[in-house]
Amino acid sequence: MYTSDWDEPNRGSPLSLTPWVRRLLVANAVVYLLQLTVFMGAWFGETFAFSPSTALSQPWTFVSYMFVHTGFLHIAFNMLMLFFFGPAVEERMGGTNFVRYYMLCGLGGAAFSFLINAVIPVRPFVGASAAVFGVALAFAIHWPNLRIYIFPIPVAIKAKW
Repeated sequence: MYTSDWDEPNRGSPLSLTPWVRRLLVANAVVYLLQLTVFMGAWFGETFAFSPSTALSQPWTFVSYMFVHTGFLHIAFNMLMLFFFGPAVEERMGGTNFVRYYMLCGLGGAAFSFLINAVIPVRPFVGASAAVFGVALAFAIHWPNLRIYIFPIPVAIKAKW
């Protein structure tokens, strides 16, 4: 994932996970498996998805939406980004600050939906995308010149791009 001779995150193995990244990956996987096996049906999404129109009557959705996904590719891409960018960011920030930042980014996604909803209606949504993109942004801010491979681009590009 990373290629550079300078400014590289200090990590042992590229497959090593930090504690909070591991916990978040497991939590998302467990919720997804429960979604597929135990909590099937539209009621699950309606109960845990975030919607600006029902947020005040369902305040848990500010957090719960981050752990519910619409399908395999949805969770796979979110968790893949967390897997690659999360450990370096967690090591840089420290575990407590990392999980706070992750949750703040997720809450920011929900808050941003209120602004969008003022212009066009926002349907209920789920997924860790806001939180994970926040982690990717932190990575790009801390290591802007680090060359990374982004599928399907065949050459390494700088993280800032």
